[in-house]
Amino acid sequence: MKDKRFCVATAFYGISFNLTGFGLNIYLTQFAYSSIELPAKVAIYYLLDKIGRRRTEVGALLMTAACLGMNINGMGYNSFMARLGVAVAPFILLLDEVWKELPQVVLFSVAVLGGIVARALPETRNRCLPETIEDIESSGIEKSLEKSVEIK
Repeated sequence: MKDKRFCVATAFYGISFNLTGFGLNIYLTQFAYSSIELPAKVAIYYLLDKIGRRRTEVGALLMTAACLGMNINGMGYNSFMARLGVAVAPFILLLDEVWKELPQVVLFSVAVLGGIVARALPETRNRCLPETIEDIESSGIEKSLEKSVEIK
């Protein structure tokens, strides 16, 4: 489940680094990119409240994958996976030497994988999330997570 950060970071930075790969003027592409990203960030606040974090993330990753297909808070492990995704993204773009559409196919696949992994996350809508280690220990979240892992 934590590997979704790898998928999110790889898809986001892969698209960001490949601005010239869309076949438009780099300034026009940057303008289009920002005109999509700014309203999306505003919409996230609304969607998180109305449909929840998991559905919002799954939808965003799958929508990213669909767009790429047409065009052919954490530290530690989560942060490492996100940074690994950022580091791998430029190398994915080098795959165009093998096949011109291969970078888009790889980014599409990573975004779909991230959407599938995010689908397994628990829903947090209308729930107060723990903010400290003491909150986690007192709420029994650790025990319920251990039980759910044992069951699966």
